[in-house]
Amino acid sequence: MTGGDASIFPAGVLDYTRSEGLNSPRLRWTILDEQQRELGSAQLQGRGAAAKATSYLFGVGVGNGSQLAVFDAAGAVVLGVAARAQGRVTTVQVARGDGLQLGALVRRQSGFFRTVADIFSHAPATPFELVSPPDGPVVGTVHQDDNTKDEMVVRDAAGNELAQLERSRQRSMHGPRPIVHHTYRLRLAPPAAAHPLRNLVIAVPLVHDLLMGPDRADGVFP
Repeated sequence: MTGGDASIFPAGVLDYTRSEGLNSPRLRWTILDEQQRELGSAQLQGRGAAAKATSYLFGVGVGNGSQLAVFDAAGAVVLGVAARAQGRVTTVQVARGDGLQLGALVRRQSGFFRTVADIFSHAPATPFELVSPPDGPVVGTVHQDDNTKDEMVVRDAAGNELAQLERSRQRSMHGPRPIVHHTYRLRLAPPAAAHPLRNLVIAVPLVHDLLMGPDRADGVFP
């Protein structure tokens, strides 16, 4: 497993709020602690500094046009995120700002009929698998007991709980029309403070919003 020491955003609770719709050229997330103090932000590549900040982490052509940079409060890049899709599998690679490859979040989409059946049966869901290194074995999962609920839990391969993820729907104006989008609260379990997957877990709300948000638009990510 790739090490993930030098943890970013040491707060135990992180809130993620998006300031614009997914099609906006000013697309940005703010990352806050439980007291609503700003710890950092995230921004898609292709919008100013984010493109330059993430290009060296993944190289030309890896997730081209689908990269995200995460900044700390001082404006330094602490995480880079890049996505690639192959059929029904989307792999979202995560690297630390110093270039250390942390692993990836993998989304495996079911076929249409299975998806519909699962929705009606409220079947458990696994929005993402955590792998480390990026093309390595599964070392954790994001689990949803009921795929119609907004609560998820992140566990490592041994079943230890690393974090709880809560979504809430927010209606706001983005341009001339209102949209509905998610805000996220990530509650990191105490054992996750020094866990090698911690920095990978911090990317989960951002990736979930980009791939599965209610205002998701084709061609945004990846």
